[in-house]
Amino acid sequence: MRNLLLAAALVAFPAAAQVQISVQLPSIFFPAPPQLVVVQPGVQVVENNSEEVFVVDDVYWVRRSDRWYRANDHRGGWVYVDGPRVPPSLVRLSPGAYRHYKHEQREERREDRREDRRDEGKGNKHGKGKH
Repeated sequence: MRNLLLAAALVAFPAAAQVQISVQLPSIFFPAPPQLVVVQPGVQVVENNSEEVFVVDDVYWVRRSDRWYRANDHRGGWVYVDGPRVPPSLVRLSPGAYRHYKHEQREERREDRREDRRDEGKGNKHGKGKH
């Protein structure tokens, strides 16, 4: 009779019989994707990285000793790719141009140019140039 009452209680209250286990792994096992910067339409580069790692169409690309490698994940799995299968937009990039690339550097240069244009306009407006 006791077993019958226990079975009836489990059927009547199924939520009471459920067990939930939650496991959280530290981020060292699954590091967050790196910060990317658009360097031209359709091409991004990993910001401030010692090695130029590009992303084109959600695929990671790296050039090492004039050879291109690709991976579907930022954590690795690099596979050699022969020249014709490398996106032309990557092949045209100068080697080393985006090593340690920072988005802020590019923005500062644009801002400097804007200020220079404003200063030049003020000098011409009052008949005075820069000293």
